[in-house]
Amino acid sequence: KDAVEAKGGIVVDSISEAFDCCELLRAYGRIRGKGLVIVTNAGGPGALCADYAEELGLELVDISPIEKELSLFLPDNWSRINPIDLIGDATSKRYRDAFNVLVKFKEWHSCVVVVTPQAMTDVPRIAQEIVRFKELSQRAVVAVLMGGHSVKLGREILKGAGVPTYDEPLRALKAIRRGVWSGQS
Repeated sequence: KDAVEAKGGIVVDSISEAFDCCELLRAYGRIRGKGLVIVTNAGGPGALCADYAEELGLELVDISPIEKELSLFLPDNWSRINPIDLIGDATSKRYRDAFNVLVKFKEWHSCVVVVTPQAMTDVPRIAQEIVRFKELSQRAVVAVLMGGHSVKLGREILKGAGVPTYDEPLRALKAIRRGVWSGQS
């Protein structure tokens, strides 16, 4: 293992993790830092992402420099920390507005965008906003679309645009961690 990592190779724990990592590397190559931001419309999956990130040695970036700007359009009860919880009634516009702020914020290297289907969630339009965000940010953006068949069209949009897409947070975070370049994996 050490010899492989010393030469820049990546060691994974399973075949599915190898495919997940390949999807991320195909989209972005190696990621040049551990700074992570999480955007979600569900607090539970966002908290899971944060916990997994910590366990895997990724670093949640401090969003205090953009907190006021986000507060201009997010509900009063938004998280005010990273993970950025857009709250369950988040529309594609709310995602777009958050992404517009994050594009200008240069402190992060990768972003996990979590979407859970709720009554007002337009998954295909949110997927289009994620694609736009990936293109504008020029950084590693991955999506976690939870909800089985109800998010199928969103997954197709993302995959068609080359955005790595996962069905649960741990898979996304492991792929990002394996993709971080630090001389060693």
